[in-house]
Order: sequence, then structure tokens, then C-alpha cells
Amino acid sequence: MTEIVARGNLRQTACQRLGISKNTYSKWMEAGNRQLRDHEHGRRKTLLLQAKLVVSLREAEARVKEQITENILEGKNLQAQMWFLERRFSKEFSRNPAAHVDDETGEEVRVDAAQLLADRLAQLIGGGDDS
Repeated sequence: MTEIVARGNLRQTACQRLGISKNTYSKWMEAGNRQLRDHEHGRRKTLLLQAKLVVSLREAEARVKEQITENILEGKNLQAQMWFLERRFSKEFSRNPAAHVDDETGEEVRVDAAQLLADRLAQLIGGGDDS
């Protein structure tokens, strides 16, 4: 699964390719994240397979972002790579802050634009402008 994700594919694509159901994947991620929290808080000494999978997938996605970013900075096929980053990692690279494509499923997620605007206005009024 990690190798498939490391090539820039979505986690959902990796699951489909390997015949892993959405339900099974969700259970693995929940268990892995719980194990990681337990490890961080000293309640678990060693990481179990699900936690190792969570870490491995995060690292694979980070490597993809790193490679694409390096290629962009080196001027390699700039348009295609910028498009890839905007689509694959929309939370970080989208030109439209209201746009969001789920990094795991690739599905578009509706964003509450009114809430985003209210939050932004509250930041500006409170002097917490971080842009």
C-alpha cells in the first residue's frame, strides 16, 4: 500500500488495487492512530502493525510532496506538477481556499464558505491575521 501511495496515488486507489475494503482501511487507520497516541503518551512502548502503516503512509505522502516540490523548483514540467499538487494536496496547495479534495479519497468535500468567512472576519477583528 505504501509503495502505491509513494507513487502519488490516493490511499483509496491503493486500497482498491490491493482489494482492501473501505471499512477495513478505516478500522486500520483508527487503530493505528489510537496506537500512535498511546505511544506518544507513554502507554505503549512498541508500535503495532496498524500504527506502522499510518506512519508509513504519512511518510510516503510527504516524499511525494517533497519530490514534486523539488521538481517544480528545478523547473521540471512546472504546469503538470503544480496541477498535481493543487489536486492531490488541495488543503495545502489550492489556489481557492474554499476548495477541498479529500487527500485519502480524492472526493470533493463541501466547504461551509459562510463559516470560513465568519472565521476570517473574526481573525481580522481580533487582530489575529496570520496571512
